[in-house]
Amino acid sequence: MTSSDRLDISDLESARELSRRLTTAALAPSPQSATPFVRFRASTALGKPPQPEPEPGPNALPPGLDPTLTGGALWNQLLDWCRATAQAETAFVMDAYGLVVGSRGPLQGEQFEEVGARLILILDQARQMQPIPELEPAIGVELGTRWLTGFQAPLEDGTPLTIGLIGREAIPEKVRATLKRVVRARLGLA
Repeated sequence: MTSSDRLDISDLESARELSRRLTTAALAPSPQSATPFVRFRASTALGKPPQPEPEPGPNALPPGLDPTLTGGALWNQLLDWCRATAQAETAFVMDAYGLVVGSRGPLQGEQFEEVGARLILILDQARQMQPIPELEPAIGVELGTRWLTGFQAPLEDGTPLTIGLIGREAIPEKVRATLKRVVRARLGLA
């Protein structure tokens, strides 16, 4: 910029002249190209955007679950899968009579029965408090540094299986829904 190009911006007329020059310069096309920068498309720079995973069918089992297992081996595999999926240390299932169907984790047999029986009572109380009877309650109880999460997965005849998980965090609804779906599918109920 030469001294003749400089304007005194202390007066209004000089400010208008400067504004005119800047506006004219901004609107003038660049001699190099109309776009002075390189445009990247997300699909070429980063690869294709991730596609959402399709929702699994009601009978779909996760990889690694053996569909031929029965009895105790079936419950051990299913509860180990539940523990891994929910990032829980302990998982157990109780039938409608309060009997432990399967359990995995550091608790002892009678501890599973005691916690499970109380969990069934809490869920029954929660169901009575619920304003919308069609919705199944779930419960999260903080036990020191751990959370007990309990919910029920109804069988075909409406009889509930009560599922309990103990871990560092309460189990979110989406994970509970997946656990219910897989338990029902694995039992051939979906």
